[in-house]
Amino acid sequence: MLSWLGLTNAEKNERQFFGNVKKETITLILLTALIVLYCVKTLLTYLIPSSYLADPIVGVLPGTLGVLVSIIYVLILERLQQDKNEKKSSNKLKKRPISLKKFVKLGVFRLFF
Repeated sequence: MLSWLGLTNAEKNERQFFGNVKKETITLILLTALIVLYCVKTLLTYLIPSSYLADPIVGVLPGTLGVLVSIIYVLILERLQQDKNEKKSSNKLKKRPISLKKFVKLGVFRLFF
C-alpha cells in the first residue's frame, strides 16, 4: 500500500537480545554494568562541587549519566558477543583443511618458518 514511499512488507531477520550467549556471560556483563554505573555516579558526584549538587537538575545528573553509560556499555558488549558467536558459527560451517599453497600465499607460513 505504501510501496511508493519505499515501505514494503519484507521479512526482517530479527535477532534476540543476548541470543546464543551463555548465562554466565550475561550475568558477568550485567554485574560489570552495575559496577560501571556506580563508578560513573561516584566519579561525577566527586567532581561536581556540592553546592551545585543542591540544585535539583544538577543533582540528578550523576545518576542519569551513570545509567546512560551503563546502558551503552551493555549494548556494545551484547553486540560484540553476538558478532563473536555469529563468526564462530560461520567458521564451523566453513572448516576445510587449507592446502600448503594457500598457507604460503597468506604469508602465515613465513611468520612461523
